[in-house]
Amino acid sequence: MQALILAAGMGNRLRPLSAKIPKALVEVNGKPILFNALDILQRQGIKKTHIVLGYLGDIIKEKVGNNWQGMEINYILNEEYDKTNNIYSLWMAHEVLNEDTILMECDIYFEEALVNRLLTQNLENRVVVDNFKAGMDGTVVEINDKGEIKRLITSEDQGINFDYSDKYKTVNIYLFTKDFLQKYFLPNLELYIKTQSTNKYYELLLSVFISMRNPILYATVINDIKWLEIDDFSDLKKAEILFADPMTKLQKAESAHGGYWRYDFTDFSYLYNLYFPTVALLNDVRVNLDKLLINYPSCQKELVKNLANWVGIESEYLTVGNGISEIIRIVNTNFIKKIAIPLPTFNEYESGLKPEQLFYFDTTSNDFNLNLEDYAQAIKKENCSAALLINPNNPTGKFCRLEEVKTFLETLKDLELIIVDESFIGFVSEEGQSLEKVFKNYSNLVIVHSLGKELGILGVRLGYIVSVNDKFNNLLRTYLPIWNVNSIAEYILEILPKYRKEHKESLIRVKEDRNYLLKRLEEIAYLKVLDSETNYIFCILDEKIKSDELRDKLFVKHNILIKDCSNKKGLEDKKYIRIAVRTQSETDELISCLEKII
Repeated sequence: MQALILAAGMGNRLRPLSAKIPKALVEVNGKPILFNALDILQRQGIKKTHIVLGYLGDIIKEKVGNNWQGMEINYILNEEYDKTNNIYSLWMAHEVLNEDTILMECDIYFEEALVNRLLTQNLENRVVVDNFKAGMDGTVVEINDKGEIKRLITSEDQGINFDYSDKYKTVNIYLFTKDFLQKYFLPNLELYIKTQSTNKYYELLLSVFISMRNPILYATVINDIKWLEIDDFSDLKKAEILFADPMTKLQKAESAHGGYWRYDFTDFSYLYNLYFPTVALLNDVRVNLDKLLINYPSCQKELVKNLANWVGIESEYLTVGNGISEIIRIVNTNFIKKIAIPLPTFNEYESGLKPEQLFYFDTTSNDFNLNLEDYAQAIKKENCSAALLINPNNPTGKFCRLEEVKTFLETLKDLELIIVDESFIGFVSEEGQSLEKVFKNYSNLVIVHSLGKELGILGVRLGYIVSVNDKFNNLLRTYLPIWNVNSIAEYILEILPKYRKEHKESLIRVKEDRNYLLKRLEEIAYLKVLDSETNYIFCILDEKIKSDELRDKLFVKHNILIKDCSNKKGLEDKKYIRIAVRTQSETDELISCLEKII
């Protein structure tokens, strides 16, 4: 058994990395793609590997040499690398294809179990495949119940409504027997090279054999083995995550503050509504996606009209933001002289402010319950110009009822600005607790509301502000760009009213899951669980374990991410965690893992 690696390509989609090194030597977490393949082949007993070189081939020869830990390395040159494709590189190696051969592209990073499985199955002509998953592209195959490949479909034949549910993605790693290579593949390859194009892919020939079913090609399925084809920087980022050790993966995830679709862990850290948007809403967006992508979104004047229909407030009192973080930054930069902030808080409200602009009101000594009367008096005493109330609170989930908040607003009616963040008000058990129905009574009130959490559309980035103060509204809007929300977000705002009933039902389901999570968490002896009116639960740890230690153990051992709150002011002593509400089955899995930690 020998191996053949095709490494002649230019890797244009990996520039500028590939401007100085060949694609095969691009590193994944410090290890070149080619080195990973060679190490695995050598450990699996392959005695000789041929490498087809082209673009910057001399660098590969210099780095690899003629012997790789006892495995012989032979080089074949494709001088036409800039004008041909992999079918020609394969043809350049036709003279050495005189024994059973593992064929692979140079841009695949994979685990050793892949080659091991290929070598331990019956010696037949094999195509390595994986269950098709979201994010994959390229050639796919269909397999019958005998493991035989019955159809190969290239990208060009996969239309917009193509059904991937029963398809398998080719990994671009193969095992071909000497008999197949000599009798079938090479004669047809030679004919194609001499009569057709050299700028094609050799999968074209494989599709012919598969359709004729002579000889039969078998699938080696590796749905439990990690691999990734690295064509561009997006692939490289995915590979660095996929093949990172658990602690490195955790650090990458937390430092990225999102993009978790690239990961495979269960996220109890960020805050979701898992029951919205509905399939119907998503399909509505999909059908119109082409128009949304190629057209400009509307300006603020049109956005607030759509929002007004959803929230039931006149458009002149509304401002739409690209998430509430955009609005918070603008308010902090342009409207805040000195602001009172109850602790703990959402960190964005401190962003961009100097220490002398901040007054903190600690709630830790009161079991995180905010006494609004005491808070109001402290605000006056500290001569603050503005005050913040996150209701329900993030991260504690504590909630102040509407009548209490109205009294708080009356007490501070002479304050320049009162910001009340109601991003989680939709999850409160008792309906009718929002200030949005009484905001016109308070000229200094600004209500901030993130739509992402409640609607389950975190990636769209939508939030809004409600204020009766025309001067504030007009000035705020001058700081926003003319297009601050994209077309997809605008379209979702436009169609939301059609799904009002489904949205209300989704909130009921989240509340049911929250109550279930609360009950189950109370079974964990080392947790003190605080009541919550949100889609997350705040917990206090006893002395047996620190918050960062618990987070790390859950991630490394069980692939679960929770929120360690020690980065929040007032919670630095590593006793506090926040756990998001997910489905009840996921909650059961979390509880099982928490029980195993201590």
